[in-house]
Amino acid sequence: MNIRAWINAVKSSPLMKPLKKLYHWLRKKKLHAFSRVKTISLEQFLQTHLGITEKLRDEKYLDLQPTFTIPTGPMEKADVTVLTRLLAHLHPRYIFEFGTNWGYSAAIFALNTPPETQVWTLDICREMFDEEYLKSDIELDLMTLRRAETGWAYKQLADISVKVRQIFKDSMALDWAEEAYPDTFDVILIDACHKYAFVKSDTQKAMQKLSQGGLILWHDYYPDPREGWSDVHRCVNEFAKHYGHTYHLAGTNFAVYVAASSK
Repeated sequence: MNIRAWINAVKSSPLMKPLKKLYHWLRKKKLHAFSRVKTISLEQFLQTHLGITEKLRDEKYLDLQPTFTIPTGPMEKADVTVLTRLLAHLHPRYIFEFGTNWGYSAAIFALNTPPETQVWTLDICREMFDEEYLKSDIELDLMTLRRAETGWAYKQLADISVKVRQIFKDSMALDWAEEAYPDTFDVILIDACHKYAFVKSDTQKAMQKLSQGGLILWHDYYPDPREGWSDVHRCVNEFAKHYGHTYHLAGTNFAVYVAASSK
């Protein structure tokens, strides 16, 4: 038997399937072993790290039926559910979002917070760039909407859309001193460009404005970086090296950090 025939025989052996499963299991365990971000349930996070046992209001879910195709977003159902349940237990005064896109997350924030809550949401739009430049970057071209499209979901909710303030700016160029932002934000969602430099910059800027006891949420955090956005995974794990209380919420693609409280 020649080498090629021997390799094919090994590959087709019935023993290979369980060996492959074992290999991938061990590889996944190894990846998790190097992760500094522990996975916990939402309930455990609320009770152990926020000291919350009862929700403040009922959850409200969006019921929007667009008549057009939405190629990117909104979040997966499990992520929407956990974000909505989390908000039902909180009383945030100010929220900031990196990455508006179609506006589903901003709508969830506005719908599931008290009337006085204000939401700032930031994104770029196609009108800010030359089309040739957009076409040169597949991710940028896919994710960047026109100004009128950006925030579509929250704009459908006339009674609560007044809580949302739209900002058109590259997050890398965001300067907190340029506009009259609140001194701090209670919840900050990072879900804009998923390239490492952007996630790191957005995270650093979030820390500059996070209130005591406030939360940073990173969307598209996959515990196994092979399954999704590896740059988000890398950035969150680097962050967790320096800041404790950073967790992955079980069953979701959310990582969350809770700042120390003054209490």
